[in-house]
Amino acid sequence: MKLGLNARNYQSVTNQVSLRQKYETNMDLITDIFSNTTEDNYEVLVPEIIKIYEDANPYLNKELLKKSVSFSIKSHLGQYRDSGVPAASHPIQAGYLITEFGFTEDAIATANLHDVIEDCDDILAFMNKILADFGQTVFAGVYAISVFDESETRDKTKLDSIVSATKKLNLGWLLPVYAADGITNLFTKKHMIAKKGLTAKERQAVFANNMGTHVLPIAEYLDEQGTIDFKLAPYIKELINR
Repeated sequence: MKLGLNARNYQSVTNQVSLRQKYETNMDLITDIFSNTTEDNYEVLVPEIIKIYEDANPYLNKELLKKSVSFSIKSHLGQYRDSGVPAASHPIQAGYLITEFGFTEDAIATANLHDVIEDCDDILAFMNKILADFGQTVFAGVYAISVFDESETRDKTKLDSIVSATKKLNLGWLLPVYAADGITNLFTKKHMIAKKGLTAKERQAVFANNMGTHVLPIAEYLDEQGTIDFKLAPYIKELINR
């Protein structure tokens, strides 16, 4: 006999749908902010982004949020996503999700800065800057989530590094940052263009497969732990198939 949803389960499902819609609305809003503002107009960009973060969690240290948001935007100047939107929009979206998930400023800063080292020209200078400006914890998190391996094993290398850092450094929020990174990329995978001998559709398929292999198991693990109200795995599965 097929059982229907009871009232409590129905409320839970409804809440998940509502949260997903909220997250997508705000991720779109972040994209719009970057699309409609020159990328070096910090006086507009930073306050608009901080407002979205504060709506998600008004109890966070506003100055620390400004610091990591500003650093991320400045570090990615002149870099763009396949959609043409400034590259900083991606880590800022990941940081927003981490804010919604209820983590600390260190976790949010790590999400905001997670692509800085990989995308910069002077790796050592940026590593020193992150350490000096944000401290050892954020530095360790950003370094753990950064991968310089461009081979086919890149995603596995990244996952192994994050899992190792989570255990050795006791940074329990690294796995959620990794999941948020994957969600944000999946959310925008429709903009992927032809590159490296692959068509846009082929690149999207390869990326979706990598997310299913390397990010989905982490999301399922986090859902089992129950440390985040939002269920990550069902949403990632949906995004993979969009």
